[in-house]
Amino acid sequence: MFGSIKKIIKISLLLFSIGNVVAADTEIFSDHTNDYESVARECNFYEDVLEERYPCGESGYAVGYGGKYCRAFDASRNEFTEKGNKWRVSTMKCLINSLRKFLLGNYGNESVSCDEIKEYGFDTHPTCYTLSRASFCDLNVQDYKAILGVIKKKDLLSKLGRKQISQVARICLKDKIEENIDKIEENLDKLAPSRPYNTIHSSEKIKLLEEIANLDQE
Repeated sequence: MFGSIKKIIKISLLLFSIGNVVAADTEIFSDHTNDYESVARECNFYEDVLEERYPCGESGYAVGYGGKYCRAFDASRNEFTEKGNKWRVSTMKCLINSLRKFLLGNYGNESVSCDEIKEYGFDTHPTCYTLSRASFCDLNVQDYKAILGVIKKKDLLSKLGRKQISQVARICLKDKIEENIDKIEENLDKLAPSRPYNTIHSSEKIKLLEEIANLDQE
């Protein structure tokens, strides 16, 4: 009996957490007016919700990465510029909301593995890092230094770490190409005027430039 009650309480807490996904997404900048304030309480999601549902221990994504870096970035907020802190808060909200949606879709699935959770978590990083409202691509040197000061070298250079770095770099480079497509094409035409760079559709232009830059290589 008590076991059933405990399970009902867990489900209720999770549903309450998930119910705030949309609201939390829209409140990033409206409610949170001072991005230098601590938002460490939000980091409790990793242990209180994700780890509680799928215990993976110290080596798991919730405790060993998500919660750890959520608090580490919060503790280093004074090292970031105003733009950097908007990115930090936006990214944190996006990562947590993505995991809430993951839990909603898998709560009845008892076979979810710790590796699956870690892979899903890391797969959300590039998208959350490069949101249009606050993108890693638009930060300045001070913010990049602050980020490197938080992330441990072993995590940065791990297989999943290198994968997310590559994906973020591609997104940033593609964004820059799209922003400066006309100038890039003009320069390319000067170098090789016989190459048909000036295609009709922008998507075709980007595809061609990606091939030139070998962006499709893993």
